[in-house]
Amino acid sequence: MLGGTLTILTEENAVLEVYRQGVLIADNQGTSGVYDLSADEKTVDGNSKYRTYFLLSQPSLKLEDNIAVKSDKELYLSGSSTYSSLMEVEEVFIQDL
Repeated sequence: MLGGTLTILTEENAVLEVYRQGVLIADNQGTSGVYDLSADEKTVDGNSKYRTYFLLSQPSLKLEDNIAVKSDKELYLSGSSTYSSLMEVEEVFIQDL
């Protein structure tokens, strides 16, 4: 399987959207037909005002090619390419998502 990993850190109650090649593939708002990020949400130890998500590429969430993450709050990203695949990660902070 091709893909990579993606670590997201954001403020609590942030709206998150993950796009691959410009197509929505995941969010934490329960959008039908996309991967539900809520299942991977963890509260940051020592600071309950932040949430972290660690995502591993899988058939239902292919993290390869051009990946963009959008949020309406503070956002930090770390991405890595695994399985000999290239992945570009773009961080986008949007005030009014």
